Amino acid sequence: MLLGGVGDGPVLASATFKALASLSMPSLIVLGGRDTWAAHEKAFEELPPSARIIDATVLRAIRIGNHTLVPLPGAEKGRYALQATACGFDQSDLDEAAKELGAAPAGETRWLLSWQAPTQVAGTLGPRTGAGAPLGSPLLTQFAAKVGAKGALYAWPTDEMSAARAGPLGVAAVPRLFGPRLETSSGSRLANGVLMLEVGVDGVRVL
Repeated sequence: MLLGGVGDGPVLASATFKALASLSMPSLIVLGGRDTWAAHEKAFEELPPSARIIDATVLRAIRIGNHTLVPLPGAEKGRYALQATACGFDQSDLDEAAKELGAAPAGETRWLLSWQAPTQVAGTLGPRTGAGAPLGSPLLTQFAAKVGAKGALYAWPTDEMSAARAGPLGVAAVPRLFGPRLETSSGSRLANGVLMLEVGVDGVRVL
């Protein structure tokens, strides 16, 4: 799963897609606030038919058993964008998405899958500054509540508490796999790596 970081230009986006295509497992991609649709589209079209890459950016929901992932690309009102064509959303986009999704039926558990963090989901807080101020998007928090999300995975922004702890999934950051280490609000840097999840009938757990 790749939340943002595809690349802000066609060359980098193409290299990222080729690296993902070489993996032995399928890859799920959601564009971030710094990614552009043009670079992503060109890189995606260059992939061979055998590439196991799922472009979740254009999907409303992804169902795995009784779990539903709700992908939401970009950032609130285009914040963090490097150029005007980068991904973003506003209140009307979220209202339309919530209307299409409707209420979660009995037995279905929903999880928000977004590049930008919500301030909180289902009572679990998102990233905070060292002084305790929320770093996430209030609009995403409202959207998560409206669609009945029980937790969220995000990639930006990060803080000292962004390293996910083992146990039931609440609000967890997906770490950067490669490249410069992410810097927190205090100036410390988070280690690159992967987030391992276990999806079962009883819920989703961080390993």
